[in-house]
Amino acid sequence: MKLSPTGNPVFDYRAAYRRRAAVAQAALLSLGILTPINAGVLRIANVLTTHQAILMACAGAGVFVAGFSWGIYWRRNVRQDFRETFGPE
Repeated sequence: MKLSPTGNPVFDYRAAYRRRAAVAQAALLSLGILTPINAGVLRIANVLTTHQAILMACAGAGVFVAGFSWGIYWRRNVRQDFRETFGPE
């Protein structure tokens, strides 16, 4: 989907990339939050052993940290590219 330009370079600069990056970040954060919850539910239901549930919860925490790190990374890069293109103001 093509985004319509607003005329404001702050909002128009790499808008499609920013939207995709934000969706990827939201997916990582959501998956990272839901995985440990799912591990707990599966452990309570005796589908997983305690060891398996802990490993699954740790994997979810890792995905959450990856989503948080991705958010810092893509925002910093977009901000830096914008400043190089349009100046520091």
